[in-house]
Amino acid sequence: EKDEANFLKLEKIVIHLKRYADTHELWGALDTDEHRAINQATHEYLADLTNQCKKLRETLQFDEFYEPIKFIQNILRNLGAFDACIKLAKLVLTVDSERAYETAQINTVNLALAANRLMYWLVLDNPANQALAYSEFPFFVKSVDAKIESHMVIKAIFQNNLELMEKVPKKFISEFVEMICTIGKFPQYLALMASIISVGDKNVIANQYEVIKLMSAPDNQKKVVHYFVPTTHPDYAKKIRLMSAYMNVKDITIRDLPSELAYHLEFMGLLSSCTIGTSGMTSIEAKVQGMYSFVDLVESMLDPQCLLLAKIRYGLFFYNAMLDVETPLPALKDAAVVWKILIAAQDVFAFAKDDLRQIEKNGWDAPTSNRQRIEYMLVMAMIVDSYFTSYFDYTIFKPEVGQIAVGVERVTLKESQATEIMKSLYNKLMPLYEMLSPLLAREHHELLYRCLVALNNASKEKFVATVTN
Repeated sequence: EKDEANFLKLEKIVIHLKRYADTHELWGALDTDEHRAINQATHEYLADLTNQCKKLRETLQFDEFYEPIKFIQNILRNLGAFDACIKLAKLVLTVDSERAYETAQINTVNLALAANRLMYWLVLDNPANQALAYSEFPFFVKSVDAKIESHMVIKAIFQNNLELMEKVPKKFISEFVEMICTIGKFPQYLALMASIISVGDKNVIANQYEVIKLMSAPDNQKKVVHYFVPTTHPDYAKKIRLMSAYMNVKDITIRDLPSELAYHLEFMGLLSSCTIGTSGMTSIEAKVQGMYSFVDLVESMLDPQCLLLAKIRYGLFFYNAMLDVETPLPALKDAAVVWKILIAAQDVFAFAKDDLRQIEKNGWDAPTSNRQRIEYMLVMAMIVDSYFTSYFDYTIFKPEVGQIAVGVERVTLKESQATEIMKSLYNKLMPLYEMLSPLLAREHHELLYRCLVALNNASKEKFVATVTN
């Protein structure tokens, strides 16, 4: 009975939205009380459906606090909600730029924005709904600067949909790179490229090559790269000033940040995704690695003034583009800066258990819960696992053996000091793994196990005979 009542409610809302979308030209000027009542109802209906389409995630997924409810998505598709949404979103095309600051014109933009926000949750991770939205793909590209979050719908269209990723014409990649170079560094111009690169470990190599070819072209690189500088550079100080206003905001998202800071982090994420893959990635990796010195990257990541969200993005970039690669970076093996990360990881792991226990008790949405601290712990685990699996051996403590690279300080730790750090990491990770928190996905538990195995195997004297799985 409850499900039937909810279906009837959804049906009624969609019928109203269709009618209001079809008759907007009659009430959109908001001239009468009746028109204003219809407008208020339309906004409320859109917000209601948006909330019905999503729920708070129970297990951790990077950058995603909510997940779509497929059952509701399918009902709304069958009721024709997408048609109502796209009609309302396209109202933005009727806005008169010369009268853009009038109340009715502003309201029309806000209606289109609300429709797109519903469309995001209607489409996300739902192949049938993604196909519907893809049929309107040119509109979302055209309206990417209309301040109605069309770039978010673009993300939703392609998320986890390998078929559509491979289908999208390459010309759109070129167009968005051109927009960055000619209009400016705005995060919405990165949305398409970031969305058609990979699904988990499966990469769309043709799209990766196209993105990196255009981004790394000599004429383009200076125009697209932003804040890839040493910590002593004036631009770095500017970046930190931008971050300072958000340091005490818990679980801040990219969308909450100033445009140029959002672009910097989204661009970092795009490049990171472009290096995902296990075959034929050498040339892509080399070009990405050449854009940002790993020393500068890690120094930025470890800066106490760096925003936690940025630390996570920097760490993922370091892992994907510089550690988990086909061709290892020789200078990274015995770089002192890597051991700075390993030392910092000890405290990150030490506090994570209490964080997880608190979230298990109070929920992800509690004021005391911090999702990004858990994300950062997992990023640190990725780095530890990859370094000790692919790079570390005891020759780094022999000065005559190590690599000499310009701008890379070599590790000066003694072997005994390094062993103590490794042992400390192991001892702090083990309780995290053993608690088997239901907040973490299977892949996260597997990561923690691999990390323990990597540390145990790397030590001359194993901490345990075998790490119990």
